Amino acid sequence: MLTFIVWWATIVLELAILLRALKTGALREFPFFCIYLGCVLLSSASGYVVFRMRPLQYQYWYWTWEFVCVIAGYNVVLGVVERGLVSHDGARKAFRNVALWFFGAIVGYVAIHSMLLRHSNALISSVEVERDLRTAEALLLAAVMGVVAYYGIAIGRSLKGIVVGYGLCVATIVITHSMRSFLGAWFQDYFSAIRSWSYLLSLLIWTYALWSYQPSPAPKRLGDSGPDYDALAMTTKEAVETVREQLGKAARQ
Repeated sequence: MLTFIVWWATIVLELAILLRALKTGALREFPFFCIYLGCVLLSSASGYVVFRMRPLQYQYWYWTWEFVCVIAGYNVVLGVVERGLVSHDGARKAFRNVALWFFGAIVGYVAIHSMLLRHSNALISSVEVERDLRTAEALLLAAVMGVVAYYGIAIGRSLKGIVVGYGLCVATIVITHSMRSFLGAWFQDYFSAIRSWSYLLSLLIWTYALWSYQPSPAPKRLGDSGPDYDALAMTTKEAVETVREQLGKAARQ
């Protein structure tokens, strides 16, 4: 019973956030986040029907939709990069390139790996993509927020709420995936419960942050020169080259 209460609570909050974002204008400022939330809303609402009518098919339905939501969620990180680093064009482009290369490398690797091994199992592919993309998201979010803090870039309450709530979601997923791999099948029930409750907490954070939309302060244009930026650009270039190499190795294997 408690599981269904949490399930319906998340659906109500998702719908409320989207309707409020439409009214306040946050939808125009954070389109990727709203698309992600709409994707999760469709998944949650239709999931209840599938669970009731075809419970044996629910697991495959869930992970197929999870794959779609993970792809949509990755765009949330890209949106944070665009909005959070709007005052620093060089760093914004650098992080965006790294994010896109990570995305291509992970999805490409899983696709090639599945084809070579003749895996048509959407469940296996979806789990692998979620695990790897969520890990990449966690690293990118941490790096972007580190740059924001280092340069003292001011961001509004709404964007902060999106980052904190989504960061909580991503961190929980990465940690629980690792725990499930280490502890085995008996952890599955705890895995699902922890994810559900953490997502509910994220929704509450987003509700507070987006109920009354607060834009980020007008940015001060920061220069893209100097030793700090040169180091960032070099690190980014090396990261992109590493991802390219890994993608090339995956394609040749």
